[in-house]
Amino acid sequence: MRKSQNLTKEEVKQYYCVHLPKYIQNEWKQLFTKQLYCIGKDISYDNNLLLQYGFTRQRPPNPDLGSSQYSFADRTGRITLWGFGMIFATNNDGLFLWRHAFEPKLLKINSLSPHVWDPDQLPKCTIPKTTEEILLMLKLLVKSINWLKRYENWILSMCGQSYRNEQLRSMYSFDKPNLRLDESWSDLSAKFEKILKKAYI
Repeated sequence: MRKSQNLTKEEVKQYYCVHLPKYIQNEWKQLFTKQLYCIGKDISYDNNLLLQYGFTRQRPPNPDLGSSQYSFADRTGRITLWGFGMIFATNNDGLFLWRHAFEPKLLKINSLSPHVWDPDQLPKCTIPKTTEEILLMLKLLVKSINWLKRYENWILSMCGQSYRNEQLRSMYSFDKPNLRLDESWSDLSAKFEKILKKAYI
């Protein structure tokens, strides 16, 4: 998957700190990891909540060698989900979001194979460097956050807050008992939008 500039992990971390405060990166990483964990639980729920939402599913030929790919598109963008991460795209511009690290990378959607089961099968992903690329990264991050907020609102309307509370407690027992992922995404979206406006608009 890391088919981008030849930077060490520490150099990558330092690079993103130039554009986004470390505490914002950590907040996103913790929330996104929880979100993908919960989405995994949504898949195993009765009738698969992702399919009910409108996603299509493609399973890998060998379930031991990859993660199912879930795809969805609406007027705001195109979402592709795996256990290891997510792509949010508008038109041909996509942003790959790794599950366990804040390392958003740009890619061209027309280079994405319709059958991806493993991160190594992703096309070339690049760290944004130019002002235009950084602006695109931030815009796509805000759009992806807003979509995750809408998804969580839908989950609450379908299953209620107690459904999410049970999942989060099972994996993250140290969390406050009634963590609202939709509200957390809304708060984080406001922070990203403030950075976007202050630095690039």
